[in-house]
Amino acid sequence: NSLNSDGGAWYLKSDGTFAYLERPSDASSLGGAGIADATPDGSLAVGLYTTYPYVDYPDIGALTNRPFIWTQATGVVSLRSLADELKIGDDDWGLLNALRVSADGRKILVSGTHTKDLYQELHSRAVVLQLTPKVDSN
Repeated sequence: NSLNSDGGAWYLKSDGTFAYLERPSDASSLGGAGIADATPDGSLAVGLYTTYPYVDYPDIGALTNRPFIWTQATGVVSLRSLADELKIGDDDWGLLNALRVSADGRKILVSGTHTKDLYQELHSRAVVLQLTPKVDSN
């Protein structure tokens, strides 16, 4: 993977051509995106993209990184959008220190720091997300 001039990651397709990963809808134009880890066969990758720390306040000037998942079938899926969909939010995450995926692509480790109040000390946080493959319905 690499970053293009627009800050997007690219990958080598099986036919020998390159394709760029699309940006999540809440990505900032001021930063980039990059792959942090992938399954050995390259079918699933996780990475970070630059965005604003608070979904409801995109113009506060601060930037942060948030994780995404990519597969060729789904494209880029923001973990922030999944957190919002599950109504658990992610606004209290600070710096992300690690983003790893298991060899089978079923588990994702996200670790970093968080704070509940503006002037509180940062605390370490880690979450293991268990992914469930979608079952085709025909």
